[in-house]
Amino acid sequence: MDFIDNVIERSTGTIRGRAQFANSDGLFTPGMFGRVQVPGSDPYEALTVTDAAVGTEQVRKFIYVVDKDNVARQRFVTLGQVVDDMRVIKEGVSADDRVIVNGLMRVRAGQKVTPDDQPAKPQASAPQAKTD
Repeated sequence: MDFIDNVIERSTGTIRGRAQFANSDGLFTPGMFGRVQVPGSDPYEALTVTDAAVGTEQVRKFIYVVDKDNVARQRFVTLGQVVDDMRVIKEGVSADDRVIVNGLMRVRAGQKVTPDDQPAKPQASAPQAKTD
């Protein structure tokens, strides 16, 4: 790809692009157009949480995790796309972290919580926690 337009056509959901490739057998002639699907990235394993567990502070996104002493800690995260109603977390949390997904209106950073761990869903590791 040597050019990708910066406008998506709303009616079709497409974007114009241009690519150069070998045409040794002369199948394609100059000026021909075609439709191509280009993958955005290779498949990868990702951590996901429910989108409701993600908070906003100015322009930064965060989640609350429960540490080993059952204290809520705020973690700033880098978000990815939404997959099956779950938000991909690119950076800021690991698979071993316990993420608070319920009771978010009552929890504050540094507050002692009483975790109510739930088994992780197949696509996410998101235990629940309640505040004291």
